[in-house]
Amino acid sequence: MVPRFLASLLLTPILTIYSDLLGILGGWVVSVFMLGIPNAPYWQYSRVELWQIAEGLIKSVFFGGSIGLISCYKGFNSAGGASGVGRACTESFVASFLAIIVENFVFAEISKEMYVALYGVRGIFM
Repeated sequence: MVPRFLASLLLTPILTIYSDLLGILGGWVVSVFMLGIPNAPYWQYSRVELWQIAEGLIKSVFFGGSIGLISCYKGFNSAGGASGVGRACTESFVASFLAIIVENFVFAEISKEMYVALYGVRGIFM
């Protein structure tokens, strides 16, 4: 279980970085080449603060840990042959999805309070 958990825990932030970079570059391609938006304004308005990057990476570590723990638990406790494995996969997906929603809410509240404590209310709409 430990290698599976560690793989999920460590590779989720890498996947997050990869997905974020591809999303930014894909947005640039669509904006500049398909919509005709100039290059400079796209990068000016698409800038990301260090706080947002750190928050996303910290959250992804916890999300990966939740996915790893839930999936291993459901997988090791499956029974009933192939149909039991399919049921365990479905239960694992649903439980992981719900855990991520709850964790995201908790982290959003905590990070909002930390941001306000560190930087003031700049940029936060209440």
